[in-house]
Amino acid sequence: MFFESGPSIEWQKRHRMTARFISNRFMRTGRSAFPKTQLFAVVLVSLLMLYPAWLRGGTHAGWTWPLPWIAIGGLLLWLLSGRLSQDRANRPALFLKDPALWAGLLFLLLLILQWWNAGRALYYDVAARAWSYSPPRHPLLPSAITTAEARQMLDWFLPAWVILVVLRSPSLWPRARRAIWRVAVINAALLAIFGMVQFASGTTNMYWLLPMRPHFFASFGYPNHAGSYFLMSECLAAGLLVYELEDTVARRRVGRMLVLSLAFLLSLVGANFALSRASILLSWLLLLPIGFVIGRVTWQRLRPAHRVNLVIGSLAAIVLAALLTIGLGRDAIRTEFKPEDDQKTFFDRETNFRWFQLETAVHIWRDNPWYGVGGWGYRYLMAHYLPTDQWHRVSEGKANVHNDPVQFLSEFGLVGAGAMAGVVVLLGCSAFRRRQGFDAMIALSMLGVGAVALQSLIDLPFRSPAVLYLWLVILAGAGGARKPRSPAALKSVE
Repeated sequence: MFFESGPSIEWQKRHRMTARFISNRFMRTGRSAFPKTQLFAVVLVSLLMLYPAWLRGGTHAGWTWPLPWIAIGGLLLWLLSGRLSQDRANRPALFLKDPALWAGLLFLLLLILQWWNAGRALYYDVAARAWSYSPPRHPLLPSAITTAEARQMLDWFLPAWVILVVLRSPSLWPRARRAIWRVAVINAALLAIFGMVQFASGTTNMYWLLPMRPHFFASFGYPNHAGSYFLMSECLAAGLLVYELEDTVARRRVGRMLVLSLAFLLSLVGANFALSRASILLSWLLLLPIGFVIGRVTWQRLRPAHRVNLVIGSLAAIVLAALLTIGLGRDAIRTEFKPEDDQKTFFDRETNFRWFQLETAVHIWRDNPWYGVGGWGYRYLMAHYLPTDQWHRVSEGKANVHNDPVQFLSEFGLVGAGAMAGVVVLLGCSAFRRRQGFDAMIALSMLGVGAVALQSLIDLPFRSPAVLYLWLVILAGAGGARKPRSPAALKSVE
């Protein structure tokens, strides 16, 4: 009898156990992978964020007209892909009971009516001996001065509503929300690199093609818009980095932590090269709470040697950012903080520049309390509310109030501004509802949201779709960026 030579029984048992282990790991990985509907949501929101960010911050009307079509088309395809999906648990769903979506729809309805009823001509009123604008075709309905500029408001805010719909969907995984956040910070890092290359080249043309008279950075024609954008990405990158550090599983993702650390560093540098006084100051001041939170989360978990490495690495990164900023942008930053050659103090100059605009916008709103005067209506009417001896104050840069809430109130009235405020309040409540203890990721991410909200009281960050969309993505995503607390829910979505 011939005995068949082969592996021993013990070896076969070990081989089967290894194969079973690999199979189980593979199956778990397969179950945890993104379904197509989740991936489609990430791509849709990311596309809407990236489009205006790379095209002059979304402020150039000639380039923003495709945005609403991308938004509506992408939303319909996302919903259709869910209907065709076999995985019912991950089908896209509209939370029809969500008051934030209905408040957003009310605001969009106002914008549509303003656009439809737009078209007011400037004429000289002989009886009043003054220039005036003709009444709208339907005086009792919302209206705007020009059709094209009323349409631009839809270009801005309809995609914002679609972003809101996707991020507020109960079917969207926390992992998908965090993936969108990672896309945002990586995109900001690439923008910062692009901006520094342009800055170092000494060009006065954006993309080396478009002449820009004032200072610009990366793809933002207005420095303060760039500063707001990089401030938010700095805080968001810090929040995502803290999430990786505090998660025992995520601690193995060294590559992701390195990418987020680099994105944080580049956002800090970008906030300085934007040459916005507010972003320069805030970008460094925010390092204090960011450093405190990161230290609080990681200090007790690290061994003494690792603590030393953390401190040395953090200091080295900050010194590198400071050297890079001072080395390339010292003269430009000094010029930005240098006072003008007049006898006015900084406070007098800033209040003189903004206060009369606030008063004018409030007067416009009082005459049009419910619906406002339509998108960009302030720029046409402000001179009509100034005495003739003050017309010299109407110069470049006065198309905006430099106070976004007041400008929205004057252009959209109580109905529109109230709907916008309602959305923001509801999103803020969702971000912090039912949280158990201190959430480091959400707290750091919301630092940038709060800083830009305060900045909007003295500037115009939300007049840039790129800034507006990133702000909304962080605020709307914060309500569901964490894994559910209950094990059953955790299994169903993660």
